[in-house]
Amino acid sequence: MNPLTRLFLLTALGWILIILALNLPVPPVFQLVILFIGLGVSIYALLLIIKQLRTK
Repeated sequence: MNPLTRLFLLTALGWILIILALNLPVPPVFQLVILFIGLGVSIYALLLIIKQLRTK
């Protein structure tokens, strides 16, 4: 699998976590934790995508 494809899938995973955090019926503290994990995964993946594209 192309490394860039894996990074886009990682970004999608982050967005899925964000959407789940906003829709799950859990206490707000857990929603915030899941939301920040999702945001962190998405931002990290996007930074890796930018780094990958700059090296080509």
